[in-house]
Amino acid sequence: MLKPDCFGCLFAWGLAVGALYFLVKKDIRGALVVGLAVLSHWFLDLIVHVADLPLTPFGDTRVGFGLWNHVALTLLLEGLIFFIGLYYYTSTTTAKNRIGSWGLWSLVTLLILFTLSGLFTPPPTGPLMNLFLSFNTLLAIIVALAYWVDANRVKA
Repeated sequence: MLKPDCFGCLFAWGLAVGALYFLVKKDIRGALVVGLAVLSHWFLDLIVHVADLPLTPFGDTRVGFGLWNHVALTLLLEGLIFFIGLYYYTSTTTAKNRIGSWGLWSLVTLLILFTLSGLFTPPPTGPLMNLFLSFNTLLAIIVALAYWVDANRVKA
């Protein structure tokens, strides 16, 4: 069975998404950043997951450092990564209009609330799988909102 969260799979996804970005934008630096961002997901998952991340799509070797076993430390690390990224983004871009300003801070608030809500809800299993579909819908909305906000910001 193919495992979509394996290192090899994310490497392939990184190449594919980076290549697609390059075909659309003709920006090699941006394509490298996007491709590495996709691949970095696995390394960030490695830190937080218990030993359930496959290395290859066909092997049985699974890895993970298990930071999720320590909720406070997980929130601290993820919050640090989030706010460093937010600082970098806000210091390298400026709003073109109110959407670029208010939209950004609304999106940041939504992401923080979304993260904190995960502390109080169980992961979807069995009949709760419909929640998983809702989760994916919410993620698609968040990605669309992020794109909309970013389209209303310019490089500083």
